[in-house]
Amino acid sequence: AVVLLGEDLGGCEHRGLATGVDHGEHGAQSHLDALALCHGHGSYLPRPYQETSTPVPTAVELRTDASDVAGELARHDRQYGTSTTGGVPASLEDGCTHSDRDAVRAYARREWITRQERWPGI
Repeated sequence: AVVLLGEDLGGCEHRGLATGVDHGEHGAQSHLDALALCHGHGSYLPRPYQETSTPVPTAVELRTDASDVAGELARHDRQYGTSTTGGVPASLEDGCTHSDRDAVRAYARREWITRQERWPGI
């Protein structure tokens, strides 16, 4: 989230989330996801992504980055059994669909909300 603090959030209601202090993977993912949500729903970059000379819209890049981080959280929680809410989706692989990306982001949000409710201030 530190890199994104200089980005124009385009009137985002959740702009304060980007500046919040939090430790841990779930906190960083929640901030990135909040930034992505500020740009509405839409498409993702393909996996794997091949760089081109065509600029990528910020919203697409944010959604893709948020889903990639959420996919790593899902992979970690599956491997180590650390899920708080259960129902861990499959981690992202090459050729994943938009639905796969939406699922890992929804999972990461669910985990973040549950952790905040159970352990406020952590």
